[in-house]
Amino acid sequence: METAKEFLYKKFGYKTLELKTMKDIEEMEWDFVTSNVPYFAYDTETTGLNFMTDVPFLVIFGFAKNIYYWEADFKEATQAMYKIVESTDKMLFAHNAKYDYHMMYNKGTPIPDDIELSDSITLMRLISPADDEHASMRLEKMGEKYVDPDAKFASDIIKDKLEEIKRERKKEVCDNYKLITGNKKYNEAWNTFHNRVRFITKYHECFDDYKEPTYYDVFKRDRKLVIDYAIDDVVIILEFLKKAGTIYAKKYRTKNGIDTRTWKRENRLLRGIATMERNGFKVDVDYLISSHYKIEKFQELLYEKLHKITGEDWNVGQHQKIKDFFLNKYNILLENSDKKAMQDLTHNENETVSEIARLILKLRTVSKWLSTYIDGILNKIIKVNGEWKLYTSINNNGAVSGRVSSDLQQMPKYGINQTDDEDNLLLDKSLTDDDGNELFHPRRFIIPSIGYKLYYLDYSQMELRIQAFYTILVGHLDYHLCKSYMPYDCVNSVTGETFNYKNPEHIKHWGDLREGHPDPHTVKDGMEGLFKEGWSVWIDNETGKPWVPTDLHTKTTLTAFPEFTDKTDTKEFKKKWRYLGKQTNFAEAFTAK
Repeated sequence: METAKEFLYKKFGYKTLELKTMKDIEEMEWDFVTSNVPYFAYDTETTGLNFMTDVPFLVIFGFAKNIYYWEADFKEATQAMYKIVESTDKMLFAHNAKYDYHMMYNKGTPIPDDIELSDSITLMRLISPADDEHASMRLEKMGEKYVDPDAKFASDIIKDKLEEIKRERKKEVCDNYKLITGNKKYNEAWNTFHNRVRFITKYHECFDDYKEPTYYDVFKRDRKLVIDYAIDDVVIILEFLKKAGTIYAKKYRTKNGIDTRTWKRENRLLRGIATMERNGFKVDVDYLISSHYKIEKFQELLYEKLHKITGEDWNVGQHQKIKDFFLNKYNILLENSDKKAMQDLTHNENETVSEIARLILKLRTVSKWLSTYIDGILNKIIKVNGEWKLYTSINNNGAVSGRVSSDLQQMPKYGINQTDDEDNLLLDKSLTDDDGNELFHPRRFIIPSIGYKLYYLDYSQMELRIQAFYTILVGHLDYHLCKSYMPYDCVNSVTGETFNYKNPEHIKHWGDLREGHPDPHTVKDGMEGLFKEGWSVWIDNETGKPWVPTDLHTKTTLTAFPEFTDKTDTKEFKKKWRYLGKQTNFAEAFTAK
């Protein structure tokens, strides 16, 4: 017989106390004085998920076997929490700590700078095995793995309540729609509302009354349930930390003690990233709206062409109908109708089949640009101080490669008029129609606020440059890799000095022919003449010739495709073939790590 599930704080024997008065705060402070506290944990329950517009309604704080909670308007309790943590050198943990940092800021009770924040997600990533890097980082998943198999118990109850409220609200607005319009079929109106795009979509005004339910709505209906759920969240963090600390110490133990450098660096990053997020980007709404209608019109023209050729009116998202069409019309059996299958069909000997496949690919790309990069942006922007702004969430822990990721990171980079080996083509950065007219450019909707300018910065081949320098530092020199990026094993033609990577002046001026002269790349055809005239250049000890930096991406490409030796300045080479060399180099760099 299955045993009844219960909240974790009861199962693990935690004391809980709601803070309502100053006497309650004093009890929390006394519990702290009389407890052995290795760390602290806290959480917030909020009115929504927007880190700029939502606020907390409940704060939960825990240490040792004690959990305290209070309504966020009781700011004296929040300040007491800060005072307790500040009196120690212990870390204050939260799960997705940056979000809770935003929430406390929005409530007018920002976390003091001298409190060291730490994210349990970061700790989970640091102790997880390599094959677990893609595992979910949600709190309940962490709880199931490290704390208790029933850690999702409270979360599942809350989700059921949210669905219940959603059904009630949907029924109410739909009933109002039927009453006002007399239309018994309201699905079309509901779908229009559900798929709405700000500034674009028109739907019946009665649907304006619908609001997506939040945890605050559940709180107003069942206060104790949300409190129990919130307490369990902090219990999961505290119980996880008991186990994680031991695992971390074992994994990162060195002869000099436990190495916490990465963890500490990630802690410092939290506030910096949060500050960046709160700046946001000013958005040109008129440009996005104009682009929406241009792309929508182009999409209609493409569908007219597709329907005329096929004699049918299915859309490119109906995969089964696409497979049925090719089977019935051309006797082509497709296991899938995904991107790869359509790309394969573009090579079909039947020109009509090839054209249909190209149209399907093009329409899917156009639809993606419209729904994600235009309509998706319009639905995300909010008005702040009279400006429409877009705020991106930067994920410190989400990128497996070690870099931070962002929900705006995957902006489009592929053109729509290329379908052959599309994954290997870094092509047009703007969406154009068949005549080459620009419909949308993903960088044009971001505009500077008054008094500011926007800069797009990149550092050429940074990963390979770092790897070259790393091979020197670890004593396993990659001679040709280093020689590509610095005048390694070279001497100055005037001073006779040997290049020294430890000499700051050599590092600073290794690309100069002499002070004020451009990069050697720009004068490579005349290097011998410049050398004879006494210009200061680096001479390669291996060849006896002036040293010139190497574009490794181009060199790798030409190793595989020497037939492009005289075509490296062409657009096709730069946008297609050199990109293959770039992919290969970065794959090698990743393997080397």
